[in-house]
Amino acid sequence: MRNIRDVLKTPVSFPIEVTVTTGQTFAIEHPDFTYLNPNTGDLWHFPADGPIVVIDPEHIVKVEPRGNPPPF
Repeated sequence: MRNIRDVLKTPVSFPIEVTVTTGQTFAIEHPDFTYLNPNTGDLWHFPADGPIVVIDPEHIVKVEPRGNPPPF
């Protein structure tokens, strides 16, 4: 299983959908909309349509590709 850090370093993996233990999902279009805090390991997501979401990596249960990646 790939580490979330590895996924964030691979733009061709995007867009992705992150599912957490509560069942809530977060659509992340590009790694530029994320930050992995080096001190806490938390994943910060900056969605275009709302406030910053901080995700504890221990609560991530699934990371899946979402649709077709944008052409580069």
